[in-house]
Parts: sequence; structure tokens; C-alpha cells
Amino acid sequence: MKKPLCILLAVVLVFTATVAAACTEDKDPSSGADVFGADDEMRLVIAYDEPEEKVLPLSGLSRDIGLIELFDECGIEYTAADGFLYSVEDLSPDGTNGEYIYIYTSVVSDFDTSAYAEEIEYDGVKLVSSGVGAADMTVEAGAVIYIGTIIYG
Repeated sequence: MKKPLCILLAVVLVFTATVAAACTEDKDPSSGADVFGADDEMRLVIAYDEPEEKVLPLSGLSRDIGLIELFDECGIEYTAADGFLYSVEDLSPDGTNGEYIYIYTSVVSDFDTSAYAEEIEYDGVKLVSSGVGAADMTVEAGAVIYIGTIIYG
């Protein structure tokens, strides 16, 4: 009686292990786990009178890195508080006259989905106003993040 029970238990154990392995989330093998690959990069556009584009390398960085952390990694100068940007490089809007930083992104998970969402196109890429603060923005390979200003009031 013991032998058939042991065989049945072994079969159930193998089946359980196989199902668990099949349901485990795959890591991107080309990136070596949870880091960006060697050729991964994204574009940051700072909208001065003439927009300035910077290509930011992502190689070797964690896929969980946020925009503010990426700025630190890449030496992008900024001022931020409470997760919101107040200046980026030489783009420093004057908040006393209602001018503020406004961010557009190509990362779908960060799109503003409200009735107030704005849409623009940059270099053939559809960008939508960000629905999250800069500290919560997602960084993806190939993404475009466009930072400009807007006047409220």
C-alpha cells in the first residue's frame, strides 16, 4: 500500500512543480534579468523655443527606475518637490505668472485618461499628457518624454 501511495505522491509533486514553472513570469532573457539591455535608450525632449532632444542610455539600469532617478543617473539638472518637476535643465517656468512644467509621454501606462488629457505629436510619435507626477513616471526603452511649459489662468 505504501508503494502506490508514494508513486502517486511523486506524480502529484512533479505535476505541481511543472504547473508552477509554467505560471512563473518570464524575465527578458536579452536583458539579463530585470535590467535594460545594452542598446536600450529613451528620448527626453526639453521644449525650449527650439526643442532640444537628449538620448538617455538605459543600458544596465533597473527596469524599475523612475524618471527622477534616471535624471540623477544621467546628470540631468532638475528641481522637484512632492514628485513634481519645477525646472529641468534651463527650462524654469515662472510660477508667479501661472507658468508650469507640463509633461507628455509615449508610455501608455502613464497617459492621462481624464477629459483634460492633451495630445501632441513629436517626430512622428503620439504623445499624451502624463497622468502621473514625474516621480511616478515609467521609463521604457524607446520611450519619448517631452517636457514643456503651460500657462494656467
